[in-house]
Amino acid sequence: MPWRLFKVAQKHQTKGSIWRKGFPQTCLFLGTAFLVGCQDKVPTSVVAVEPITCDLAKAIAPPSIPVTCLIGRDQDPHHFKITPKQLQSLNRAKQIITLGREITPAIEPWLRKPSTIVIGISANQSKSEGFGTSKQLRAHDEHIHEKDEHLEDHLEEGHDEHMHGGEDPHIWHDPTKAIQLTDRIAEGLKRTISTQDLKSRKVLKERHLKAKLNLSELDQWIKEQVATIPSQNRWLVTRHQSMDIYAKRYGFKTMNLIDSNNHTMSLRPKTLSSVLKQLNSGKV
Repeated sequence: MPWRLFKVAQKHQTKGSIWRKGFPQTCLFLGTAFLVGCQDKVPTSVVAVEPITCDLAKAIAPPSIPVTCLIGRDQDPHHFKITPKQLQSLNRAKQIITLGREITPAIEPWLRKPSTIVIGISANQSKSEGFGTSKQLRAHDEHIHEKDEHLEDHLEEGHDEHMHGGEDPHIWHDPTKAIQLTDRIAEGLKRTISTQDLKSRKVLKERHLKAKLNLSELDQWIKEQVATIPSQNRWLVTRHQSMDIYAKRYGFKTMNLIDSNNHTMSLRPKTLSSVLKQLNSGKV
């Protein structure tokens, strides 16, 4: 288009005063039309914050809904800091899908935006209270504020901000709970599709059902593999509380080294002997 404008200018340059009077208006009109056309071609995407969220969203979304992954696989959502480029993606997103602040604290400022869908344990804790949509999360603000104040005091004492406490937020480690995540994602994506776009709605439904089937088959496959392990040997030793959901589903005992033994990001030498004793006592 810019090259064509240049050729038009060359063609009409010989028309003297008429050209000089008309060129600015003509160029302005054509330039505006060019810019508007470019803007119309820029898709408004859905931004999936965490890698697992992005995998599920891409598996479900029809081709008409582009999904952008915010956090890379080599990044830890717990300690993730938003870059200017990622900030731009979030602010331009038609919809944001996230597991919530329990996994990605940096997403907190976007949780109460109408375009944000929370699919993690905040949505899991009380469906009747409406956790899962940004508007309904506002009623939970006072409780969140109290937790934040407690967390700040905890950090000032040098404790690990990664300590989850309570329910393990890594719920996707249980495929049956991952199915629930796909339900919330599909529900959110459906709201971005026009009621007249029957093709995209049909594809969304088909892809959603396929994802649920795959996860159900994965659950059955894991059960079969775990059955080959003697029950007394079913132990999971993890750095922090992250596999409790998996352990509960498939009959494992867990030992979370950091959450159980100290409050720092790594094991201190003085606690190493305690850890070894626990491992030996459990015959891990």
